Amino acid sequence: MNWRFKKLTPNDTRINATHLEFFRDEALANPVDALVREDIQNRLDARAAGEDGIKVCYRFRNGLASLPQAAAAGWLENLKPHLETGEAVKELDSGVSVDAPMPCLLLEDFHTTGLEGDPLTTSDPEHADGRNDFYWFVRNVGRSGKKGSDRGRWGLGKIVYPAASAIRSFFALTVRRSDSRELLIGRSVLAVHKIAGEDFDSEGYFGRFDDEGNIRNHSPIEQHVRLTNLESLN
Repeated sequence: MNWRFKKLTPNDTRINATHLEFFRDEALANPVDALVREDIQNRLDARAAGEDGIKVCYRFRNGLASLPQAAAAGWLENLKPHLETGEAVKELDSGVSVDAPMPCLLLEDFHTTGLEGDPLTTSDPEHADGRNDFYWFVRNVGRSGKKGSDRGRWGLGKIVYPAASAIRSFFALTVRRSDSRELLIGRSVLAVHKIAGEDFDSEGYFGRFDDEGNIRNHSPIEQHVRLTNLESLN
């Protein structure tokens, strides 16, 4: 399991993550409002059957409660070279280093379904009667499988997670109501960048990969992971 960004070929179009500008608009008086509003609306749609409501918890750990550098290193080791490229540093403009204790934000919900659907799906489901929340959340931007009265139908709510991160990166851990499967995956949204003379895409992922050449062939890590080891990673 590691972080990986796609190597760009000479024929690939270089595209930076301009969709993050959606949350820098001057109309947003408070970025915290944007994060909470967009985050909660997706969780409300995921309320499990038979539950009267959901519970959402936000915890911010900084100062002495920050994630120790040694603990963060194992999770961010493969991401570090990408964060330290000139293009990424210019885009982040934050002076954040993964070689120091890291403040972190944990977002949790309870009484929800979790991210249901086949986590290995890589294209739009043929039938609209079965929602694949994992696919739409992890593998799409500006697109959504929601419809009708669902909240967040434009598929932009998921942008708040990298936008709220000083290193434009987050981990998603879901425990599904239907089958109790625990799935962990990560996503990073930087800028098109160069390492050792090779160009890399702006978006990278944390998970398992079938081969060295196909970044899109990624899947979540599935195992029983103690939440205490992950609670500070968002």
